[in-house]
Amino acid sequence: NRPGRVVNWCGQLSGAKQTSIVLDQLWLKTDIAKRLFVTLGKQPVRWGATRIWNPVDVVNATRRVPLSLFDERTGVPMLKLHLPIESLGWNFYALTLMDGADTLDEVGVAGRAELVFWNIEMGLTGAYRKDVDPKAGIDISAGVWDLDVTAEMGMTFDDTVPTLQVSAGLEYGVRYSDDDAIYIGAEWFYNQYGKEDTNAIELFTGATQFFYAGRHYGAVFISLPNPGTWNNTTFALSTVANLSDRSFLSRLDFIQRVMTFMTLQAYAAVHYGRPGELNLGPDALD
Repeated sequence: NRPGRVVNWCGQLSGAKQTSIVLDQLWLKTDIAKRLFVTLGKQPVRWGATRIWNPVDVVNATRRVPLSLFDERTGVPMLKLHLPIESLGWNFYALTLMDGADTLDEVGVAGRAELVFWNIEMGLTGAYRKDVDPKAGIDISAGVWDLDVTAEMGMTFDDTVPTLQVSAGLEYGVRYSDDDAIYIGAEWFYNQYGKEDTNAIELFTGATQFFYAGRHYGAVFISLPNPGTWNNTTFALSTVANLSDRSFLSRLDFIQRVMTFMTLQAYAAVHYGRPGELNLGPDALD
């Protein structure tokens, strides 16, 4: 996550290589009296508490694709103000969103407050931009016994009528040695924008994003990081279900660190269930 570039290599049948370079992040940071921190430039912002779906992500133009090996989205051009209150563990952020803005009135604004009460962390977010429906959200993470509990609710206002997206998750860590643990979790997502039946044309034309096409989703996952003497290896098994059209995707991920800043990632997946978003089948496109 350091400032720099992302280089993608694409091998062709001829053996030639094509190189594409995108600027992930580039920013300048300073402070005012060591109390207000100012960052200007292209920078990544990831808001939210749940693992797979993030309804409170009001800054990025697109959602992160669940189960992707890495987040391919680059940073957003902005001016960010950060005011921490260390005595309370609170943080306040104000952002000016300049991505795609040609004039001053096209610049958007966003804000976030991160508050801590006992063992509960709560985030409040909001965003406004000209000709774009205002957005607001709340996310919570808490420790309940040995469980990590997370939840998010995002709202988009069209003529003051909110459209909701809600996610909630549980995660439990089971320690099986002094240094190792296995993590088991589940997550649920409600998407008021979604439909009961999947339209494959909308998925492939970009009108609807994968994992956001249905009304109800569920997921379960098991993560095994650095088991035993395999200190640079992680295994993960995940199943995601579109509960609206009853299609499923199960996937096994293998992640191996081969150098200090380099990892090898691979996965195998299977699609099953009824014909739908996660199991399109040969008859999906007429």
